[in-house]
Amino acid sequence: MNAMLLRTGLALCLVPGLLFGLSLLLEHRAYLWDATVYRCAIEATLAHGDPYRFVGDCTDYFLPHTYPYAGTRLMAGLASLAGTTVLGYIYVLTYAAGCALFLYVAGRIGGSPQAVALLVLAPAAGVFVSELVSGNMGVPFYGALSWLIWRGAGGRPVAALGVAMAPFKPLYAAYLLLPFFQRREMLLPLAGAIAVAAWYGGDALLFPTHFADWLRTAVDHANEVPGFGFSILVRKSGLELQSGLSIVAAYAVWAAFVLVLTLRAVERAPTSMLRAFVAVAGVALLLPRLKEYDCLMLIPLALALWPTLDARERREWLGLVGGFAIVLPAVIWWLRKLALVGGASPATWRNLVDMRWLVQNQGAFLFAALLAALVWLAFRSRDVAKPA
Repeated sequence: MNAMLLRTGLALCLVPGLLFGLSLLLEHRAYLWDATVYRCAIEATLAHGDPYRFVGDCTDYFLPHTYPYAGTRLMAGLASLAGTTVLGYIYVLTYAAGCALFLYVAGRIGGSPQAVALLVLAPAAGVFVSELVSGNMGVPFYGALSWLIWRGAGGRPVAALGVAMAPFKPLYAAYLLLPFFQRREMLLPLAGAIAVAAWYGGDALLFPTHFADWLRTAVDHANEVPGFGFSILVRKSGLELQSGLSIVAAYAVWAAFVLVLTLRAVERAPTSMLRAFVAVAGVALLLPRLKEYDCLMLIPLALALWPTLDARERREWLGLVGGFAIVLPAVIWWLRKLALVGGASPATWRNLVDMRWLVQNQGAFLFAALLAALVWLAFRSRDVAKPA
């Protein structure tokens, strides 16, 4: 009976994610939408040098270009040499390779395609489905990062990846902290920070107008769509991200909390691969504007941790992380669909897959799950000196 109830509950949790993924891919054709932003910016850069004011068919595009001018100028230079069509094919191949790497590593760690499918489809009503087809550069980044960790690469390849990614997504320079969290090769974060500072220092000196345009656009967008993690705390306080010393002080407190939590959790992780994934989770929580795709790393973390847990710990882990990331959003989805069952709302496909509330709040569930995972790992009650 318990096994039947468990399977039924699991199926009910998977339904929202399956429907969400189908509606995105089949009805809305919502894939690689972030890539369109970069295409618009490259066209604008090639036309008149200002990627923050779209031209042509991109005038009314719903997402602004918030990527730094350093990376945009680099991509535009490649487009002028190879052509935008060739650059587009290169991007799609790179993106597909990054997604494939992520799923491949998750499959190898988990040893079960079913487990990977569950973790991709179920969390926060299938948000990971949308993130894997979004076109955002964060997805191939996490694919490459998870592959390096799985291969047991040292700090230098990880640091090189962080430096290479920084011109496109500056917050990912924070992943230079991974060697520090793992307490090895302490000079790598400093060397990486110098390299990233050179990227942006040169950009600010050589292209001050575009650098200022990027900062203004990025901050405005962050206040309109603040994301989750620390930024949701700022949003709930009624402050804005550019509010000065109060924000700096609040972030310093948050960063100190996450730092201590992560170091403690890393120390209590029983394997080197787990220590690396725990460090990734800590860095993600340090990002001022945590996004849904940053929580993708919950998947390899959960798969690597599971074999090391005893029965009691598995119940605790499922209660915390599974509750926040899977059960709670699925329950809310079903409750909001009771109107369809009762006939109070027309039982149409569009009403069934309408997930506006979850789309607006899915990151909060994943942020709660990521934070719960780190807290649980830091304060787990087992004898961590003996691997399971």
